[in-house]
Amino acid sequence: MEAALHKGQIPVILISTWQLNRSRVPHWVTVCAMDEDFVYLHDPEIDVEEGETVADKQYLPIDKRVFGKMSSYGRNQPLQAAVIVGPKRC
Repeated sequence: MEAALHKGQIPVILISTWQLNRSRVPHWVTVCAMDEDFVYLHDPEIDVEEGETVADKQYLPIDKRVFGKMSSYGRNQPLQAAVIVGPKRC
């Protein structure tokens, strides 16, 4: 993911939302940055009824250890999925 970000590409990652809201739902988020301690996500799910806005779900800092748990979906045979979106290669 870090290499993709450095190339200007965008990782889209399947996560389990358990770590965010205690719901065991698969969910796609984009990774917008990483540093030593955190993975920063943009989350497209905005709960308008709870008063959330787009700004509330941009650049969310997630501890790398927590992200490791989030990025595996399922218990017995954890599923990990990522799509890297970026400029067309020649």
